[in-house]
Amino acid sequence: MLLLLKKEWRQRKGNTSISKLEPIHWFAVLYVVLFLVCAPWAAEWTQLWVWNNSQPYPWSVLSAHFAHWSWPHFWTNLCAFITFLAIYGRYLSARSFVTYCLAIIISCDVYLHFAYERAFYLGFSSILYGLFSIAALIHFKTTKVISLAVIGFLIFKSLSQWLMPIDNNLYGIAVASDVHIVGMLTGVGLFIVITVKQARI
Repeated sequence: MLLLLKKEWRQRKGNTSISKLEPIHWFAVLYVVLFLVCAPWAAEWTQLWVWNNSQPYPWSVLSAHFAHWSWPHFWTNLCAFITFLAIYGRYLSARSFVTYCLAIIISCDVYLHFAYERAFYLGFSSILYGLFSIAALIHFKTTKVISLAVIGFLIFKSLSQWLMPIDNNLYGIAVASDVHIVGMLTGVGLFIVITVKQARI
């Protein structure tokens, strides 16, 4: 996997101009800023940003996806986001990236509002599941080996979390596997919509 990422990075340096990557880089910086703003600096601070099922703050429809319960939770998702950009950043326009993220966030928020059964939710993982799934499917031909690994990992991770939930893990919080699956299915749905739309052109 490391060798494949190294190869991708070399291809990016050789074939992609810096100006072409700038827009998505700016959005990546914005996301990192949101990560830091909503980081788990203190328990009281974290509570400001989470989705609370009984009385959610209006801004939590967005902030909950960037808030994290603990520093291991924070660093895992931040590293996964950087990995996503390293693999698929060169293929995404800023417009596509923002559109995908908004669709995934809206889809997850609808689920949180109408079907989520736990007391609260926070974390970037659901967005990551959605982003990785749609990027792996759309750019499968150009990143076949990596995308196969990504798809396999997403399926394995989703099924293992769903069938064997772990309450006490490294993050100190139960994994919201149902919201992860919603994010992943949203990514698959976006891929189907885009594929059908392109077929009609």
